[in-house]
Amino acid sequence: MLEAKDKLPADLTQKPKPESDHTYYQGLLVELGNLRKLQTFVPKQDRGKAFLGKPLGRLITLEDIYPFTYPEIVHNAAAVDVIWFSQRNFPSEFIEVENTTDMNSAFLKFVWFDAFNSAFRVVAPAARKREFESKIAHPSFESIARRTKFTSYDFVAAMHNKASETIALEQAWASS
Repeated sequence: MLEAKDKLPADLTQKPKPESDHTYYQGLLVELGNLRKLQTFVPKQDRGKAFLGKPLGRLITLEDIYPFTYPEIVHNAAAVDVIWFSQRNFPSEFIEVENTTDMNSAFLKFVWFDAFNSAFRVVAPAARKREFESKIAHPSFESIARRTKFTSYDFVAAMHNKASETIALEQAWASS
């Protein structure tokens, strides 16, 4: 005798796949950039991924990356997980979310942009901070080491929460 679940169509027997940690923190970082009144960009291949039930592409403020330098460098920048742009249309911060992947790939991306007055940030689980410190100390990354910061997932979530609360309080203040 077949169980009831075997009689259901295949798509109903699958649990909905939750958004990945990578996409979740990418979304928080986009919203945080927006709250800070920065222009936000994510790669085209990530825009259809769901963040809290809506595609990341609906959160960003930039459809296309600014051509802030040579085409090859702009092309490489378009693959960075999140970029915050200043009001002058230059990248103010390049951010890579590293859940499980090797941090060296993030650092290699950042080296492309070391000539710019931009910050670099790796966002990852707190348990990966020691790995970050060990790898960023390699001589290959000397040009970016001082400008590359590690931020834990928990800190990003707390910062997003506080920024959202501040905006809500400011709106309440303005309307009272």
